[in-house]
Amino acid sequence: NAGSGAYAALLADRRIRLLLLTAFLLHGGMHLGLSFAPLYLGEVYGWDRARVGWMGSAASTGTVVLLLTMERFRRRFGAVPAAWLSAGSMAAHFACTIASGTLPVQAVGFLCRGGFQSMATLTTVAMTEAVPRARVAPAIALLATVAAGAAIAAPPVGGWLFARTPALTFVAGIAVLALSAPLVPVALRPRRTGDAARAPARAVDQPEPLRAVHAD
Repeated sequence: NAGSGAYAALLADRRIRLLLLTAFLLHGGMHLGLSFAPLYLGEVYGWDRARVGWMGSAASTGTVVLLLTMERFRRRFGAVPAAWLSAGSMAAHFACTIASGTLPVQAVGFLCRGGFQSMATLTTVAMTEAVPRARVAPAIALLATVAAGAAIAAPPVGGWLFARTPALTFVAGIAVLALSAPLVPVALRPRRTGDAARAPARAVDQPEPLRAVHAD
């Protein structure tokens, strides 16, 4: 049917497949440790629930700050550096989680946790810019499906690693994020660079509009 045909047409595009793979790795790497950081604070560092709750507030604050600043960063420096920064923020969160149980270190780490939401926004923007307007809806649906698949697959793996060596969950998350880094410049690069270059030429080729002649 028409719906499945739209998805098939998108999946036939090598760059769309690469973007989906990159999004899967980014989401998967983040979901490996996302659910287990608060658990690590309690089980490894002995934090009480109230103290862990304050880290949740720090994470929300970091999300607001990163979402407000990352779009401006993307517009100025491009989607690729912004995606690297978002993934790096989550890697920093994982590194801080296992580095020290002190409050300042964990506060910084949980402030960086907002890199997850900013990364999800960046991949969505990249997908909308990579396809024609008529295919945006099925493209976003594909991206959401891939992100959901990563959210389903990664936590059990993270839990399996946590049960053996808690810190290994976060090391694995950092490793997957690092693995995705070389794919980001190809998957998120601007697509229609030629269109902007051709636009001025079309404008020059157009004849000047005729001026109306008024009788005195």
